Amino acid sequence: MMPLRVLVISESTGPPLGADISVSNYAPEDISRISSLGNFSAAVLAGDDPATLMALRAKEEWIASPIFALDPALAEHPLSDGPLPQDFKAFLEVVEDRSRKISSDLEYTVDTAILTYLWKIETRRLAASLQLRHSHLYEYVQLTAFGVTNAPKWLAEAEDRGWIARDSVIDRTRNCGDCGGAHLNYVDRCPFCEALDISAEQAIHCFTCGLVEEEGSFNRGQRMVCPKCQTALKHIGTDYDRPIERYRCRDCGERFNDGKVKATCLECGSINAQSDLLTRTYRSYCIGPAGESLLRLGRSPDAAVQPFGEAVGRQQFLWTLNWLNEIAHGPGRSASVVKIVCRGLPFEHDEGQRTVLALRSQIGALLSPTDVLLHYDPETMLLLLPSDGLDRLQGLVKDLEGISASKLSGEFVLEIDSVLLPLPEIATNAMQWLAQFAEERKCV
Repeated sequence: MMPLRVLVISESTGPPLGADISVSNYAPEDISRISSLGNFSAAVLAGDDPATLMALRAKEEWIASPIFALDPALAEHPLSDGPLPQDFKAFLEVVEDRSRKISSDLEYTVDTAILTYLWKIETRRLAASLQLRHSHLYEYVQLTAFGVTNAPKWLAEAEDRGWIARDSVIDRTRNCGDCGGAHLNYVDRCPFCEALDISAEQAIHCFTCGLVEEEGSFNRGQRMVCPKCQTALKHIGTDYDRPIERYRCRDCGERFNDGKVKATCLECGSINAQSDLLTRTYRSYCIGPAGESLLRLGRSPDAAVQPFGEAVGRQQFLWTLNWLNEIAHGPGRSASVVKIVCRGLPFEHDEGQRTVLALRSQIGALLSPTDVLLHYDPETMLLLLPSDGLDRLQGLVKDLEGISASKLSGEFVLEIDSVLLPLPEIATNAMQWLAQFAEERKCV
């Protein structure tokens, strides 16, 4: 085993880490030179500046490496691996052993970097952390630091492909239905005019004349006298009673028992009924079985062959595409490939995720047992229609347009594109053609 080398970022000499560990000390301002200094097993930060941690983690070769912090506050940062382990040498040896199991053929991408980050230390999780200044209150800081621009969409795709798996629920927030902000102010309003100027008042109902007024207007020293009919009110239930309405609106004068609770968004100013608020569930994620296989094999593993009618993996879809392209005969009986792009799918909140599942279910109900479905990414579905050529294609497009017009969600738009087989480009390089077809966004 190669000697363990540890990088210590400190303004002075770093702490002793053991006789079997080689230590290299560098000041925070020297981080820009660290990439040329050889391989390190880990880094230890002696300071308390989060910028140092973020700068180090932003470097490609340090995305997945262990980084520990001596400062307790910095050790709690989402990009830190915490304080120094008790048996530092044994910990690093475990990390080195897991690192050796990663395939040397693994291509570096943002996706594989994140999966490597999760794999190297078994206890690592992708977890949302509380960020009070963030409009949504929670943020997946690790994904942002690693270059992911749309964390909800990345998480949805990675979970669909089995790269990551759900670990535990961290929190759940209610969010503005307009802008999605989680900074909300819940206040009671008048249920009649929705004004804010309401007050708690105990009223008196005079049985003699029917007057209902605030209790204070009936007080006459030690007695209660109706200010309208001058009747002395002595016995509750006989002369008077107290209405159940406990509040009065100073704007419209109406009385009521309970106010209407509404949430004002402190981000955009929208006033939301509680039923209009969106729910966001924040979870932590660990590496999934397909993620482990990808790291060990250096490529996406061949998915198990799925029965007709169920979504298949890319390898099975590509094999079927090649086969259909070879046997396609004439325009009347030729197979077709259909792309369905669902623009504006709301992955951020729970209601949106239910919409996504409902949409997939409705599209799935349109397919025949011989159609082949691939969830290419969270927004894109690819279909292989093996028979009936243009007639089958036109019928499916009409049904899809019906789903789009049904307003399952007011946000998303279905865009549909299709081609008939055979195509010479598929025979030349089916994988390249499929990627180009799926990612081309000029749908009609």
